[in-house]
This record gives sequence, structure tokens and C-alpha cells, in this order.
Amino acid sequence: MHGVMPSEGTAEVAISDSTLAHSIRTSKDGKVGIYSLERTSSGNEVWNQKKILFSTRGPSLSFGSSVVIAQGSAIAVVSEQGVDERVIIGAPGEGAHGFVYSYFSPSFTQSERQVIDSPWDSTVQVKAFGAAIAVAHESIGDTWLAVGAPDTTRGSVPGMKSGAFAVYRRQSHMGAKWELVCKAEAPQGLDYGEMGRSLAIRNNHNGEYLVAAGMPIANKVVLFTVTDTNNSGDCELIASLKTDLTVSGLGSQVGFVGNEVYFSDPTVSNVYYKSSGRLYFYVFCPRETKYQAWINSFRGRTLTHNPYAWNSGSLEA
Repeated sequence: MHGVMPSEGTAEVAISDSTLAHSIRTSKDGKVGIYSLERTSSGNEVWNQKKILFSTRGPSLSFGSSVVIAQGSAIAVVSEQGVDERVIIGAPGEGAHGFVYSYFSPSFTQSERQVIDSPWDSTVQVKAFGAAIAVAHESIGDTWLAVGAPDTTRGSVPGMKSGAFAVYRRQSHMGAKWELVCKAEAPQGLDYGEMGRSLAIRNNHNGEYLVAAGMPIANKVVLFTVTDTNNSGDCELIASLKTDLTVSGLGSQVGFVGNEVYFSDPTVSNVYYKSSGRLYFYVFCPRETKYQAWINSFRGRTLTHNPYAWNSGSLEA
């Protein structure tokens, strides 16, 4: 058995080369089990349970709603080699806004963790912070983190869940904490989209990071560039992805693989009128000029905003 790098999105199970974390959620409480990959005397590799994590705020049904693992660069732990990993757990139903917990390797104890609270002030009605979390996987360590708060409301209209997300980064050394880079609320006109219900983040390798945020209620996926220059972060909307089909869950899951962004719609029906689902993908093409338009070459699907270019396609059952 071998460890596998987790995908760059949100899941209730996360796995790295040496650690596995999964939610254990019941009708009364939520916990997260931590397993380590170990080699037996006979040479076999097995996952052994290392710890059960739970909320210190009391029984929490939402603890473990989202789980990711952020890997780090190799470090020396006492006299043995280790990896500075973080198990990051969302608890969107805790408190008034929700929390995110980041546990440090190698012990993953309650005393060795960072609690991340909502970064917005009282003028924004933040809800479900931690419903989606994602890390950008890097060869030098996973040092960027995105956290969604899809139930966040704007204005005084009850139930107007426009959504929001925040981006954090950390230094690539043992014990470094996540620090806020920027935060973004849903674009105007998308007041019921629940932006941040799903998230993915990746290094664009040009000084920018890309964040894909699903808005399944609005049937859209929005893309932002994130920059962090001289301790001044910025989240800028660059694209809104949608289809010309009548769908009701576009962007339920999003993820990056290399220069491709994938997003799903589990409600699409096949020719037999069964909900088979569909996976859309857009391939990033390096921009040539500042005003290069978005390119969409598949079935007339529409894209908006400049100046990047993508080509698209889809897969379905």
C-alpha cells in the first residue's frame, strides 16, 4: 500500500504520503481519525490509527465537515526524519461563524494546533466558515490555504447567502502559523450563489495563485487571482464559468490538476433520464496579451471576463 497526494479540493477524507485523515461523524458528534503509514517487520505497509481528534468546545456535529492535509518540507524531528504536515479540519457550525482547526505534525495534539476564526468584522454576517477548505500543493511545502464561508449574507435580506472565502499562507518551517492574505465576498449580482461551497487553490507560477470557488446554487464557478506583495494581499475576480444547459448544481465540487480546472454537476441526467452527473474541465492557456479574451471551444458554453484564456470540455457517465 502506498500513500497518495490528495487532490486540490475539499473532501471528508484526505491522504498524503504518510498520513490519512477521515471524518467520523455520527448523529451526536463529529470526530476525525488520524492514521500513519507504517512498515511491518515483514515489509508490508499498513495504516495504523494514531489519534482521534474532536472539538474542545463540546459535542460538535460539524467538526470534520471538511478535511485536508497540508504537506511541508522535510524536517528533523528529534533524531528521525519527518515531514511538517498539517491536518486541517473545518467546523462550520461551531460558534457564531464557524472555525477551522490546523493540527501540527508529528503529534497532532490539541495543544499543538492553530484555531482560525472568521477574518471579517461585524459588518459582514459570516456563516459556515470552514464548510470548504483547500490547500495548494507545492514541492517546497503546502503553504497556501483557502477557507470558504458559503452561508455568509450580504445586506439585510434574510436568507441571501452570497458566500465568501479567505486565503491564508504560512512560512515553510516547523510550527509556522497561517496568516491572512486576503478575503473576498461574492460578486455583486450573485447574492444567492453561496460562493465557497467548494474550493480549490493552485500556484499559477507567475507570482499569482488561482482560487476556484463553486457557487452551485447559482450554477457558476468563479475564478480569482490571489497575490501577496509586500505583505499586501489582493483577491481579484478574473472569470465566471457557466454553461448554457439547465442545471442546478454546477460547481458542487471543484479542483485543479496541473493547468486544468475541473468542476462537477451531479444533477445532470443522461439519455435515460437518470442523474449520472457531469464533470467539466477547462484548460489554461498562457495569456499572450493583456486583452486576450477567454476562448471556449466546446458546445457553445459561455465564459466572461478577461484577460486569461481557457479551452473547455466535459465528461459524463
